[in-house]
Amino acid sequence: MSKSVLGKWLKKDVKIRKKEHFPRIGFDLEFEALTWSEQKQLIKEHTVKLKKGKERFEEDAYTAAIIARSLVSADGEPLDLNNPETLQENGFTSTEDAVNKLFSVGEIKKANEIIKEISGFNEEDEEEEVEELKN
Repeated sequence: MSKSVLGKWLKKDVKIRKKEHFPRIGFDLEFEALTWSEQKQLIKEHTVKLKKGKERFEEDAYTAAIIARSLVSADGEPLDLNNPETLQENGFTSTEDAVNKLFSVGEIKKANEIIKEISGFNEEDEEEEVEELKN
């Protein structure tokens, strides 16, 4: 690969954003793509080690963490729903609690699909990745 092609590639922003209207909420929400390292870290954080070397992947908590990490506030900065201070200030007990109280089930699914799309995943890719990490 030539230096000029690689240079152009490296200048591309991997932090793609997308706004989408959520009718129940009444305004657009903006989401930011996850990087490879962010996604791997979230998978690691939501994989529980069990006895005899087995592991359990906590998919609901992982989905909530993805949404919490990707959600952008109105001022363009990440809305950090993983931050304990932010959670406490707003009366949430956890990231999963915040996402469950802020979004309906359908909105969680929609937000997750948007994040997967802008992060370059399709459902089959993510299922394969999760299965690979489980094994």
